[in-house]
Amino acid sequence: GEQGLEQTMRRNQAEVTTIVVDHDQGRLAMLHGLPGHLLAIDALESDLAALAEFEPLRRAELEIVRAVASGDIAKVGLRRPESGAAGISVRGAFLATVLRGTLPLKGRGLELVGAFVEGRVDLGHASIAGSLWFYRCTFDAPVLLDGAQVAGGVSFAGCHLSGLMAEGCTIEG
Repeated sequence: GEQGLEQTMRRNQAEVTTIVVDHDQGRLAMLHGLPGHLLAIDALESDLAALAEFEPLRRAELEIVRAVASGDIAKVGLRRPESGAAGISVRGAFLATVLRGTLPLKGRGLELVGAFVEGRVDLGHASIAGSLWFYRCTFDAPVLLDGAQVAGGVSFAGCHLSGLMAEGCTIEG
């Protein structure tokens, strides 16, 4: 394989995303944010490889990555969105990939506010290491939790769901 460090940088308006891959150690570091306010995410390269298919990440998806890595709430919007718009849209497949353990959940789990989730969130038979807390989100396709095991709680407070399937789901919190 490749040796040494590889660095890529993307600029989106004033935001900067820098990804440094250390092939010798199999680690990936991602710096994201505004200059002077960068978020550093350090993870196994193999863990983040699953997110590569979603590049470029949307602003709301980057906020989820930041929140999951830091244990904070992902505040995408303030109100429940009626439709998808720039800045608040999250792909359901991206959300499912993250929640299936691509990034370790820090804190209590994922807390997401004001997102418009496009497409199915398929967490069937997944093991979720924390709680799933969605507040004022809109899901345009059903959320699938059939056979899932959630170590914490599950909440869809103030959300609009087009469907929820959770046959055989175990919620421990």
